[in-house]
Amino acid sequence: MARSSLALRLIAFSLCLRATEPDPGWLKLGAIERSNTYFFILRNGTCQRDRIQNVQPDKIELASGKGLMRSDLIYIGESLSAHDVLYSGRSSWVDVKNVRTVMTESLEIRLKSGRSLSGSLVRASDSDLSLRRFGRSIKIPKLEIAQVNYVRFKPVSERHKYLAQEAPELEFLDPKWWQYLLRVDALQSVRIYDAAIPEDNSPLACSNVISQK
Repeated sequence: MARSSLALRLIAFSLCLRATEPDPGWLKLGAIERSNTYFFILRNGTCQRDRIQNVQPDKIELASGKGLMRSDLIYIGESLSAHDVLYSGRSSWVDVKNVRTVMTESLEIRLKSGRSLSGSLVRASDSDLSLRRFGRSIKIPKLEIAQVNYVRFKPVSERHKYLAQEAPELEFLDPKWWQYLLRVDALQSVRIYDAAIPEDNSPLACSNVISQK
């Protein structure tokens, strides 16, 4: 019991330190689509759904008027899925295993040796992951990895999603379509694993009842 209590205190201390470090991914939340509603998971297990109003270095202000401290958040995303993550306040290898890199999305890997490489995820196990780079598959042991960043497309508005579904032949008239096609400020990097802090591989779930719509 004493050991588990100490472990929990160490994890909390490490995460508080991380929450005070500069994180470009956090500040870039201020530039994502404001008309969408996102999921926010707090460290106490409760969830909220809301729109983003403003992002400050230590907290995020929601359209409802509520404010959430960065140190209290473990997840912000389009749904309760690692693939839809926009910000992660934890280090999770399970999230690495659950992301799906589509089209030109990728994983950026920083090794403990200082070398960096990127590629699309082929597979990930408990002990390693495989990336596809220039048509070749490369296996990287987990023990050699310092950080994993998920480079994904920024969210598009519900209006753009509706146009893509109902009138795909008109998509080329939408400036957002060209922005994503040419990858002009269309991608963002989300840190999902950091070997320097304890892992949190718990499921992305809510202890309270929240609408998924």
